[in-house]
Amino acid sequence: MTLGPLTYPAQVGRRYVTLGTRRSPLFIDSTETNVSHVTLRLPPGWHIDDPLKGGRLESPFGLFTRDEAETDAFRVEERYRLDMARIPVGQYESFAGFAGQVDLLQTRDLVAIKQGVLKNPTGRTER
Repeated sequence: MTLGPLTYPAQVGRRYVTLGTRRSPLFIDSTETNVSHVTLRLPPGWHIDDPLKGGRLESPFGLFTRDEAETDAFRVEERYRLDMARIPVGQYESFAGFAGQVDLLQTRDLVAIKQGVLKNPTGRTER
């Protein structure tokens, strides 16, 4: 079973990286912060495949951390901060990279797998 994003995506790239290159600095007029705590209880026998542990993106533009853990439930702890800044033309590409990485981590699909279900090399499901 494929699940979509569990947190509210910041869509940094969509909002700020609208051009391939810039001729003038990019101005981010305020600092944005968001902290998300999500608890997801899956049906018995299901678990999340390959949870992200200790995901951390730190840059001069901000910080993004995400930790996923599964105990009695699947939990996501996420922190996002985008600093108020005037980003010079020469740093725009680096900012775009940070924005893209944040967006990819926040919107990645989560795959829930039922225990006891295996896929063989042909792609068929076996029990």
